Amino acid sequence: MKETAAGMFEYQLQAPAEAVYLDGGARGGSYRPIIAAGKNIWMMHYWRNNSKLNDGDLVLFDYAPDLGNYTSDIGRMWPVNGRFGVEQREVYGFVVEYHKVLLSLIRAGKMAEEVLREAGEKMRPRIGKWFSKEVYREGAGKLLESKRPLSHGVGMAVHEAEKWQERPMEEGLVFAVDPEFVVPELKLYVRCEDTVVVTRGGCENLTGDAPVDIELIEAVARR
Repeated sequence: MKETAAGMFEYQLQAPAEAVYLDGGARGGSYRPIIAAGKNIWMMHYWRNNSKLNDGDLVLFDYAPDLGNYTSDIGRMWPVNGRFGVEQREVYGFVVEYHKVLLSLIRAGKMAEEVLREAGEKMRPRIGKWFSKEVYREGAGKLLESKRPLSHGVGMAVHEAEKWQERPMEEGLVFAVDPEFVVPELKLYVRCEDTVVVTRGGCENLTGDAPVDIELIEAVARR
């Protein structure tokens, strides 16, 4: 986030990330980096990473290290110029709020479907006053109906094949929380992703040190 500036290329954000990983004892990245700016964000698993960053665009950065033979997974979005626009704040802010509600409801013994239902019940009343456009309200409604936010398991492979969602969560289960806000007609794709481990009384966010809130991201960008 600190390194980002208009005129840079996407791949130039990969280099400082890998320096941090190697300096911290990791073998390198867990997977091929997704560093997408502007219209490239719509290609959900974009990998070319060769486009220029433009003022006013958002960046989607999805890249994490492999440490001690265990993978991790994290996705963050931030503005190239360091400040979210009005509509960017609406959509991204809603995704982050939903993300936080999901984290608050995860705990051992619960089913994924139960967490999603409870989170949807908490967030659905907020949609009407949150957004300035009907197309965003529709996108928010679809997000709250999706089963994808409680995503793939994470372990020695970054996308573990086991279908953990089909059983109650148990202590020690590790998976990605990744709500995705999609509006196809606008080619709009917004998300944030963390890796969590389930505990008896909740969950521990293993990637929570990287800022996700709008105000914190803008503060980091100013530094």
